[in-house]
Amino acid sequence: MAELITCGHGPLTIVDAESGEPRWSLDLREHPDVPAPEREWIAWYGGTVDECKPVHGGTCALVTSVAGLVGIVDIERRAVRRAAWQPGAHSAELLPDDLIAVAVSGAPGVPPGAPDGTGNALVLCDPGAPGEVLWRDDFPRAHGVVWDEGRGYLWALGYEELRAYRPNGEGLALDSALPLPGPGGHDLAPVPGADAMLLTTRSGVWTFERESGSFSPHPQLGEVAAVKSVSVHPGNGRLAYVQAEPLEAYSRAIRFAGEEESLQMDRSRYKARWLA
Repeated sequence: MAELITCGHGPLTIVDAESGEPRWSLDLREHPDVPAPEREWIAWYGGTVDECKPVHGGTCALVTSVAGLVGIVDIERRAVRRAAWQPGAHSAELLPDDLIAVAVSGAPGVPPGAPDGTGNALVLCDPGAPGEVLWRDDFPRAHGVVWDEGRGYLWALGYEELRAYRPNGEGLALDSALPLPGPGGHDLAPVPGADAMLLTTRSGVWTFERESGSFSPHPQLGEVAAVKSVSVHPGNGRLAYVQAEPLEAYSRAIRFAGEEESLQMDRSRYKARWLA
């Protein structure tokens, strides 16, 4: 059974990719592994979850909430490991040294009593000390991060740039910064089995070739605006995406490139990732 893990307003959910039927859900606003004040801050933001990235072979999900939570969810055990607290956290990535890179955008306000965040930065955090920031680099509207195992790079997507960082023992050193083909960098995702990544901007979806450093419009989604997430199935290449509704940041539909049918969700979704 092909499944997608989805996030947005309300609980994380895992759904069947053909029927849309849910088989699992978890609400961070109610989970006892999340400290009570932080549950309240997440609720203050409407329970929004901004990232749901499968890790550890799909047994866990790396999640972020704009309220600040960066966590690792053990799907089978329904356990949440609090890895960091960064208001404005938009996406995250596990690194080989067990640190977590977090793309932090400017938070749209801080709940009463909550700590301020670092804002508009790429940061490194240690899950063993979730209250600390080990390293920080200014990065306007940082939104997406992907670890490149073959090159030993961390790719990071911001509003106008795609950057490549290399670990240097003290943090990350900037290796290159490429201007995006259009403003509004949002989601960054690998293409399994290929030397390419997909990224979204305000105006459409782009293929980025890592070897040449070139961008080209995606053949099916190049002119599809306001795409909030893209995910390529590692087995069959099926591309799932979430396109925001007009004047909204979310959608109740999960769509598939080249297909007319979509999955209709009972809650607004922000991202959908293949759980494989």
